[in-house]
Amino acid sequence: MALALQLGFLHVALSYLLLLLVVNGVDETASSSSSFNMEDTNYVFFRYDDVKPGLKLPIYFGGAFPDEIPHFLPKEKANSIPFSSKQFPLILKHFGFHKDSPQAKAMDYTLKMCERKIPGEHKRCVNSLESMIDYVQQTFDSLGHNDENEIGFKVLSSSPLPKGTKLLQNYTVLEAKRVPSPKMNACHMMVYPYAVFHCHYPDPENRVFEIKVEGEDGAVVDAIANCHMNTTMFDPNLVAFRMLGFTPGSAPLCHFLPSDDLVWVPATVDDLKDNYERKNVFSY
Repeated sequence: MALALQLGFLHVALSYLLLLLVVNGVDETASSSSSFNMEDTNYVFFRYDDVKPGLKLPIYFGGAFPDEIPHFLPKEKANSIPFSSKQFPLILKHFGFHKDSPQAKAMDYTLKMCERKIPGEHKRCVNSLESMIDYVQQTFDSLGHNDENEIGFKVLSSSPLPKGTKLLQNYTVLEAKRVPSPKMNACHMMVYPYAVFHCHYPDPENRVFEIKVEGEDGAVVDAIANCHMNTTMFDPNLVAFRMLGFTPGSAPLCHFLPSDDLVWVPATVDDLKDNYERKNVFSY
């Protein structure tokens, strides 16, 4: 559990930087400029009691802009392309990347993350929308139905930052509401020439929140946050505990999700009444 969590937070910190390498071919020196500070990415954490309107706190919102996100390939096309470290030279040849290029390094990172085995973790890397929906369907079915009104599942994500907005700035919480999530799947966008997501279902005690915040510059973000209610098994050296001033097991630990992460939760009949959410609902 603790190792899986740390790897997840590491992904949040690296995703924006690595995505730039793949999409734009930015060299490593340029990517580590003052516009991207790895320490800034620590400001995704907050205390559970902070989820209330009027509170001000510094937040780092990573994730790619919509025009930077690779598209899903059709399932048949995606499955026809090799996807393993053993076939890495063939993959690089297919996409025309040199083995020492920043794109190759980012792709190698993705393959290793997808192939990493962690005891007790239920996860899968998916390379098409169909595969993602199949995975969510399978995991939700295995967990059973908790609500007679449950009709399927819906996907949530943080809204992307307006271009030109600082990645880190002070925000004021405008609204906050808990999303019923007796079961959930989190899918993190990985770095690859086409869309690949690392999906897993975490501790069922986790709680999901929709939080609307406004930055000092007026930028408004409709954010998704995940709160780990049981932190007993977490690594005490995790930077979040030093930042927030508590120890594992003494309080829940919450963090905002970047705009290119997806959270799947059960959908109910009430969700179909909202035209916006209807686009995000998948029936059983």
